Amino acid sequence: MTMSPRARLESVAEELKARQARVEGHLRQVGEPALRDADDRFLLQQSDEVIQAIALRLGAEIEEINQALRRFDEGRYGVCEFCARPIGAARLSTLPAATRCARCARLI
Repeated sequence: MTMSPRARLESVAEELKARQARVEGHLRQVGEPALRDADDRFLLQQSDEVIQAIALRLGAEIEEINQALRRFDEGRYGVCEFCARPIGAARLSTLPAATRCARCARLI
């Protein structure tokens, strides 16, 4: 059974939120014992920075999906913001938050 566009957006949003929660669960908690070895501290800091970057990216993707849901509610979902033509179903299937048709996306 094929999902409706809105149900697909909601499903993607829930999946992203679950991923974000798992990623944030990997961040070191304030108050954890400090590592004495400088190399270990450096590696842990690098790891934390990567995890924070992933969490930020997931937050941005969640916001993109929320904006797509707003466009859906306003009747603008699936319409290119540049040329006002429909965005192809294949493109929306791959990029559910797409705001541009494939033609306009190639232009920028």
